[in-house]
Order: sequence, then structure tokens, then C-alpha cells
Amino acid sequence: MNKSIRVLVMIIAALLMTGCEIGEGKLMKTKTGHMMYKGWVEDVHMLFMNIVEPTFNLYAWTQASEEQKPEILRHFYSNTEINVLSDHSWDIKKPGCVMLRVNMENGIAFSEPGGKMSMLYIWDNASDNPLDRIRFFLENKGNGVWKIYSADRSIYFKFTLGTSDIPESLAETTMSLEGRGTFMHTTFIYHCSGDVCQDEIYFTSLSYDIQQPFEGEWIQGNYWYDFTPRNNQLALQSGKVALQALDENGSGNAATITVLNTKEIEIEMDGIVQRRNF
Repeated sequence: MNKSIRVLVMIIAALLMTGCEIGEGKLMKTKTGHMMYKGWVEDVHMLFMNIVEPTFNLYAWTQASEEQKPEILRHFYSNTEINVLSDHSWDIKKPGCVMLRVNMENGIAFSEPGGKMSMLYIWDNASDNPLDRIRFFLENKGNGVWKIYSADRSIYFKFTLGTSDIPESLAETTMSLEGRGTFMHTTFIYHCSGDVCQDEIYFTSLSYDIQQPFEGEWIQGNYWYDFTPRNNQLALQSGKVALQALDENGSGNAATITVLNTKEIEIEMDGIVQRRNF
């Protein structure tokens, strides 16, 4: 079970409890909000590093000379395949695992305002991945401003990079993040009773509304991604988001999270405000 799924299991555990908080005592009142925020941050990382990052990597590869292409490939795992389907369509494939199909849209150069790529993420073990088989669009708005959104706009972010050029990698620049939407999680929890083991499936929606833009830069982290061996994470320095986690029956929790610095957040739940390390 990977790190992101472990966190999502904790979110679900929080939702299934009869009370609104996990733990006892005043200091534990906001623990549920802390777990929700961790789950949301990991979903954001999955979106940007499994969808946006390989698309930027691929674009750099398409623009490079034959001599430069091997250098660009350092952004991918060594067994990653790039299949050219046409002059405007490519597959990025990790054999036996995952594929990202990328298409140029609109007939406008990706480097120009209005340039757009569509990305379809296909995970072979589809059931527990919140991005699986969702078509996303990455749109260049000019002057370092970009939009990434799902076809139905249920997931939507606007982000501004610290460069007006298309970066070869997100790790090369800072980022400001805005948006609102909902990540839908399908989580499997493996239970055993004696010699009998079975999966239990839980569906959780995690809605977000960024009330103050998040500002941050990419640093070395401890995440693992599908296409890149670089385990970068976004060190957020400021920002504020309202989160709501709901189970299949519409029960759940809400919290507002304010980032105070890269290591500390403030959580507000049910009128209680507490600071926690992140």
C-alpha cells in the first residue's frame, strides 16, 4: 500500500467514526482536519507530478534535437517508453503499469497563449487511483500562467510559474496555486479474519476551495511517482484552503487550513483553531 493510499485510509477512518474528531482532548480536536489536508496535498502532488510534469518533460523532448533527447529522458524512469503516434499525439508508457496519452489540441503551438494539451491517464490497476481514466487539459494562458483541469471541470487549478517559458521540469521554478474542485477517492482496505481475506471498497470525495493562493517551490521530498524517479514535493510557504471530506452517505467533516510556513499549518474546525506541524 503506497503512502497516498495509507493517508486516504486514515481519512476514511475519520469519516466512519461516530464523532467528528479523532482522539480525545482539546489538542486532538483538529487531527481529522490535519489528515484531510495531508490527503489533499498528496492528491495535488499526484496531479502535478503524474500529469503536468511528464507533459512538460515530453514537450521538452519533442523540441530537442536528436543529440539532446537522451538528456531530456533523465526526467523519466529508464524503462519509460515514449511512443510517437503522430506529429501531435504521444504515449508515455511505463510497461505493465501506467500510461499517459498526450495530444496537442486547438492547432495552436503549446508555447503560445491558447496552446493546449489533453492528457488521458490510464492506470492498469485502475480501481484505487483517483486520476485513472480522467481526461485532463493543460492550457497555456501566457506570461507563466497555466490551467490544469479535468474535462468536466470537477478538478480545476490555475497555477503561475516563476518563468514565462515552458519549463523542462516543474522543479526548475516556483509556483503559485489557485482553484477549486473535488478529488474522488476509491480506496481498498484489505481485511483478514482467520484464513479469509477480502477487500472492502470505500468512496470518499475530498472537495477544496483555495481561498488564498498557495505559494511554494519544488524541493527534494519523499514521494514516489509514476513516470519520474525524482521524488520532488512542493514546499508551500503560504496559502489557505477550505476542505470538505464526505463518504458515500454524505457524512463527513469540514476544515479550513492556513499555511503559516513550510513546516507549520493552522487548522480551524468547529470553531476550534490549532496549529500543527506539517
